[in-house]
Order: sequence, then structure tokens, then C-alpha cells
Amino acid sequence: MTEIEDPATEDSKKRAGLTPDLGDLTETKKAKLDEPLSPEPQGESVVITPAPKSVLDYKKHAEVQLSQVDKAPSVTISNDNLVASSTKGYRSVLGSSGHCRLGWAAKKAELQAPVGYDAHGYSYRDIGGTKVHMARREQYGDPYSEGDVVGCLLHLPGKGSSEQKHEIFNYRGIPVEVVGEEQAKVVPGSCIAFAKNGALQGVAFRDLPEDTYYPAGSLYTLPNQAEGASIEFNFGPEFKFQPPE
Repeated sequence: MTEIEDPATEDSKKRAGLTPDLGDLTETKKAKLDEPLSPEPQGESVVITPAPKSVLDYKKHAEVQLSQVDKAPSVTISNDNLVASSTKGYRSVLGSSGHCRLGWAAKKAELQAPVGYDAHGYSYRDIGGTKVHMARREQYGDPYSEGDVVGCLLHLPGKGSSEQKHEIFNYRGIPVEVVGEEQAKVVPGSCIAFAKNGALQGVAFRDLPEDTYYPAGSLYTLPNQAEGASIEFNFGPEFKFQPPE
């Protein structure tokens, strides 16, 4: 059974006043490149956008960690970059309170909505244990709650390193990156699976579009909830529950 969800809420009773704020989306403009620092792209014009700090600072940190840049404005990241906290509605980056979704998302995923809201995110939802992609909820595994440990597996065979390539150019003295619009190819045999407290829940999604995916989580709390919710991430190599074979 497939259920199309209200992207702004986790429950129909919680709809009041939860309109996603899309005001901080970056506007891209079309322009010609000037003073290329790498081989010129094909065509007379391309879409360019100012290179974000996360790209300019790329590779400064070797370990996997939460991004201080690629998150909703209201999400707070701890100093060790392993805990994300938030209050009031849905924001993307288990908790002491509220609801959450955990999974994987690409760079283009909407940060002011829960993971799985659009085509660029895949998630495992605490309520009902459903899986969510493109705002469609489907039956999947066991529900989880505060104190549970959720394992997230991403399998991309033959893709090699998950390192994202960025073409950086100098446009009028400003570092910019090229934004490609090519149709994403499906990676045969690719899949996403989840585990709850070490128990594999099965494969949730198959044949993913080729992209660079990042661990992602969403938090939901009621507007009048005093205490915020938080998610603590463990990127290994020591896990509480070892990945299933």
C-alpha cells in the first residue's frame, strides 16, 4: 500500500502553521565562463552558481561528519559534528522527544522538508516503520523510537569512490562551480537497506540514480514543545551493532 503524505507534517493533526520556508534557496544564473582554471566545458553557455563553502573547504576533514553548511537554518550541529538538534516543525540535516526520519540524500534534496520529501532523498520513518521517497510512504519494517539504534546501508556497486567531483572556475574573481543538468543514470544492483538494533529490515529501495549520497536525518517537534529533539550519528568504524553480512 502506497500513501502520499503531506510534506509539511508527520500527522494530519499537526498541520497548523507548518509552511516550509523556501526563502533561502540559492538562485542560479546563466552566464559565460571567464578565466577557466580547468578545461573549458562544452557549449557557449552553462549554468553557474557561487561555489559554497563546503566545496571550497572540501577535503579539509578526513573523517565523516555532519555538515555545518548543508542543513536547514534552524538545525544546530554540535561541536564534534555528530549531533543534530532542532525545534518547531520539520527540519533536515533518536531523539529525546519528537519524531525523526533517517536515510540518505543527495545535494539537491530540500533541506526545509523531511528526508524522502523529493526525488533526492530516501528515508526510514519512525512512525509505522514506513519507507519514504518522493513524499510517498509505503509499508517497510518495524517502527522505532527513542533509544533505538538505526543502521543505514547504501550499496552502489561499480561506482567506486563516493567522492564528489566539482569543476571550479573563476568568474569575475568569484569561485563558481558548474551545475550539470544531465539525466542521472540508474546504478544496476544498487540498494538502500536499514537495520533496527542490529536486525536487518530488508531492502527498502533498489536501482538508485547515480549520484553522491550523504547520511541524512529529519527532526519533527510540535511548535509548543519546550524540549528540542536530537539525533546522534555514529559514522564508525566502531558500531554498537555490527552491519549484517
